[in-house]
Amino acid sequence: MARTVHGIGSVEVLEEAPDRILCESVFSVHVYDPRLGKEHTRHGRYAHVLVQDAEAWRIARKVITLANDRVPTVLDFYSI
Repeated sequence: MARTVHGIGSVEVLEEAPDRILCESVFSVHVYDPRLGKEHTRHGRYAHVLVQDAEAWRIARKVITLANDRVPTVLDFYSI
């Protein structure tokens, strides 16, 4: 299984209400495949809608936009 390291930055709140937040951020994911000895990086933007329930803030919606959408392998959940 590939090993991944995720970095998130430039978080910006676009809309805010008492129980709802719309925010955007940028991300990079560094992926290393030990079977092949190869590594690559994916990067792009996240858009999240967060909602507050009785216990915590939860992700109600997440949109992922890849900036480098030509990837050298199958794109899986862990690499975005």
